[in-house]
Amino acid sequence: MKTIPIQPFLLPLLLFISLSFLEAGAQSEAQALLKWKSCLFQPDALSSWSLAKSTTPCGWFGVDCSNSAGSIVQLSLPNANLNGTLHELNFASLPSLTKLNLTTNFLYGSIPSNISALSNLTSLDLSTNNFNASIPSEIGRLADLQQLDLSENSLSGPIPLEIGNMTALTDLDLSSNQLEGELSDTIAQLPNLEFISVSYNNLRGRIPPQLGNLSLLYQLNLSSNQLSGLIPSELGDASKLNYLDLSANKLTGPIPTKLGNLTDLYLLDLSRNDLSGEMPYQLGNLVDLQLLLDLSSNSLCGPIPQTIMGLASLRSLNLANNNFSGMIPTSIHSMIGLVYLNLANNKFSGMIPSSIGSLSSLQSLHLNNNSFIGEIPSSLKNCTQLVVLDLGGNKIHGNIPSWIGERLSSLMILRLSSNMLNGSIPPHLSHLSSLQLLDLAHNNISESIPQGLGNLTAMVDGTLEKEKKKKHDSHLVSHYFCRSSSSYRASPYSRGSSSSCRASPYSCRSSSSDSASLYHPLKYISYPSISGDSCGSISYPRASPYSRRSFYYSDSVSIIWKGREAVFQRTLSLMVGIDLSGNYLSHEIPTELTNLSGLLFLNLSSNLLYGSIPKLIGNLKNLEALDLSRNHLSSTIPQSISSLTFLDFLNLSNNHLSGRIPSGDQLQTLDDPSIYSGNDELCGFPLTKNCSSDQASVVQSSTHEDGDEKIWLYLSMGPGFVVGFWGFFGILFFKRSLRLAYFRYIDNIYDRFSRIRMRSI
Repeated sequence: MKTIPIQPFLLPLLLFISLSFLEAGAQSEAQALLKWKSCLFQPDALSSWSLAKSTTPCGWFGVDCSNSAGSIVQLSLPNANLNGTLHELNFASLPSLTKLNLTTNFLYGSIPSNISALSNLTSLDLSTNNFNASIPSEIGRLADLQQLDLSENSLSGPIPLEIGNMTALTDLDLSSNQLEGELSDTIAQLPNLEFISVSYNNLRGRIPPQLGNLSLLYQLNLSSNQLSGLIPSELGDASKLNYLDLSANKLTGPIPTKLGNLTDLYLLDLSRNDLSGEMPYQLGNLVDLQLLLDLSSNSLCGPIPQTIMGLASLRSLNLANNNFSGMIPTSIHSMIGLVYLNLANNKFSGMIPSSIGSLSSLQSLHLNNNSFIGEIPSSLKNCTQLVVLDLGGNKIHGNIPSWIGERLSSLMILRLSSNMLNGSIPPHLSHLSSLQLLDLAHNNISESIPQGLGNLTAMVDGTLEKEKKKKHDSHLVSHYFCRSSSSYRASPYSRGSSSSCRASPYSCRSSSSDSASLYHPLKYISYPSISGDSCGSISYPRASPYSRRSFYYSDSVSIIWKGREAVFQRTLSLMVGIDLSGNYLSHEIPTELTNLSGLLFLNLSSNLLYGSIPKLIGNLKNLEALDLSRNHLSSTIPQSISSLTFLDFLNLSNNHLSGRIPSGDQLQTLDDPSIYSGNDELCGFPLTKNCSSDQASVVQSSTHEDGDEKIWLYLSMGPGFVVGFWGFFGILFFKRSLRLAYFRYIDNIYDRFSRIRMRSI
C-alpha cells in the first residue's frame, strides 16, 4: 500500500484553519459592534457599520484594525452623537482593543464592570457623556491602561481603591463628576502618574502628602472640592510640577514656603480657600510662573513681598478679597508681562504708584475697595490696552481726567464710583466707543450730563455690534489650554458651546482631531482674549505635553443693580449700563441718552436733575432697571415707558411728577406703591389715590401727544389733498389754453415711449 505524504498539504491546511479563525474572530467582533449599534438611538454616524457593505469591520467608521491579525485595536467615535448605553457592547469580543474613545456623546447609564475584559487597553476616554452610578472597581484590572478619562459625567460614590493597581497609569482625569469620599493616598502609589485632575467633585478630607513623591507629576488639579486641612508642604518636593490648582476648597493655614521650590510652575491657583498668614517671599523664586498667580478670596494679610515684583513673565496676578495692606511696591514696573492685575477688596493704602503706567500690556486693572488716596495717576494714559479700569471705593480726589476718553480707547468698563472726585463729566468720555459700563456713582461730580454720552455706540442695539459681541462672549474664561491628542486635557472648567463643540457641564472641546480646548471660569466676569487666534500661542523654554497654550482672564464687577449691590459674573453682556447716582448733577436728562437702546440699566438717582423724563424713554427697549429717584423731575410720566417690556425694577420716587401713572402689561407687574412715593401729584395704579378729571385730562393730553400728532397729520392730509387737487386740476378746468398745452405734453410723452418700445421690439 502506497503511503501519501502529508507534508505538502500541511501548510495550506494550517493556513486555511488560521484564516478561518481570523474570519470567525472578525465576524465575532463585527457582530458585537452591530449588536451594540442596534441598541443605540438613531446612530446615524454608524451607517457604514454593515456586513452588506463590508465583510470585515476594519473599514467601518471609527474602527481601526492591526495589520497582522486583522482584529480591532482602536474604536474611536468622539462627537458622533451616540445615544444609548454600553450594556450591550460585549467587551470580551474585542480582546485586542488598545484604545476606546467615546468622548463627547450622549451615552448614559453605568459603566459596565465587564469593561475589565479589555485586558490590552492602554487608553480609555468616556468623558463628556451622561454616565452615572459609581466607577466600577473592576476597572482596576486594566493593568496596561495609561490614560483614563471619565470626566464630565455624573459619576458618584468614592474613587475606587483598585485604581491603585493601575501602575502603568500616566493620566487620570475624573473631574466634573459627583464623586464623594476622601482622596485616597493609593493614587499617590502610582509611580508613572504625570497628570491628575479630580476637580469639580465633592471630595473631602486632607490632601495626601504622598502626592509629593510623584517624581513625574507635572499637573495636579484638585480644585472645586471640599478638601480641608493644611496644604502639605511635601507638594514642594514634586519638582516637575508646572501646574498646581487647589482653588475652591476649604484649605486652612499658611501657604507652605516649600512651594517656592517648584521653579517649573507656570500656574499657581490657591484662591477661594481660607488660607491665612502672609504671602511667602519664597514665591518670588517661581521665575517660570507665566500664566497665573491667584491667591484671591482667602484671609491672607501683610504687604506684597518685594520678591514678587521679580516675576517679569507673569501675566495675571490676583490677590483680591484678602486683608493685604501697605502700599503697592513702586517696583511693580518690573512685572512687564502683566495683563491682568487685581488687588481689589483689600486694605492697601497710599497713592497709586505712577510706575503702574509702565505696564504697557495691562488690559484689566482692579484696585477697587481699598484706601488709595491722591489723584488718578496720569501715567495710566500709557496703558492704552486697558479694557477694564476699576478704581471704585477708594479716597481718590480731583477731576476725572479727559485723557481717559482720549487715550484709553479700548475701555469696556470704567468704574470710578464711591470716591471723592469732583468737577464735571469730561465730554471726551463719549469717544469710548467700546464702553459698556460707566459707573461714576457717589462722588461730588456736578454740572450737567454731557449730551455726547448718547453716542456710546457699544450701548446701542445690544452690548456691542453682534460680531464684536460674539467675539468677546467666546472668551469667557480665566485660563484656556490647548493640548495635543496624545495626552489629556489641562483641566475641564466651564460650560461652553459653539459650532464646533457641544454644551457640557464644565468644558468645551474642539472637534478637530489634533487638539482639545477647555476653559475655566473662576467665579466671575470675563474679558477679551490676550492672544489673537483661537488658541493663542505662548512659547515655553522647556518641553511640555501642551502643544499650544493661550491665556485668558476673568473677574467680577460689583454695581448697584435693581436697588442693591450685585456682582456681575460670566459675561459682559449682562452689564451694559450707566450709573451716575449720588452726585450733584443738574439740568435736564439729555434726550440723547435714549439713543442707547442696548442699555440694561440706567441709574441717575440722588442728583439735582430737573425737567421732565425724556418722552422717548421707551426707546431703551432692553432696559431692565431704571432709577431716577431723589431728583427734581417734574411733569407727567411719559406713556412710552409702558413699552419697556423687560423692565423689572423701577424707582421714580421723591420727585415732582404729576398726573396719571401710565399703564401697560409690564408696568402692571410693578405693583409696589413705594416706587412712585414722594410724588404728591401722581395718581392711579398702584397708588391708592384716584385720578381727578383734571389730572386725567392732563395725562391724556400728554400721554397721547404722539397719537394726537398722527391724528392731526391724517386730518390735514384730506384738506391738503383737496386743495392740491383743485389747485392743479381746477386751473386746467377753467383755463382752456393751459388744458390744451397739458394734454399736448402728455401726448408727446406717450409718443416718445411708444417709439422707444418699437425700437426695442
